[in-house]
Amino acid sequence: MSGIFNWLVDGFRLFKQEGLGDPADICKELDNFEREATADIDVFLNENIVEANGERLKTSDIHQRHSEWAKINGYKPLSPQSLMRELRSRYEVKRFTAEGNAIPGYTLK
Repeated sequence: MSGIFNWLVDGFRLFKQEGLGDPADICKELDNFEREATADIDVFLNENIVEANGERLKTSDIHQRHSEWAKINGYKPLSPQSLMRELRSRYEVKRFTAEGNAIPGYTLK
């Protein structure tokens, strides 16, 4: 227990001396992290999704393919929620009663 307390006191002293750092540096690191994360999904989408008139690409199919693709390529798969957020930022995702969410006009390669 004393080790944890010492770690806490040392951390507080360091915080008092140095603060949290420059917010600009923190924002820059966050931007770099987000750019790297979205680069992976951009590669996946370019490799796996194509336009196809009259088709509907179910988001559940995209998630399954993305999970397989990430495992093969050494990436951490996005959660269904994160993947949906990325898809909505790039495509018009619609809700279809029988199929769930889908992207009209696209299919998997």
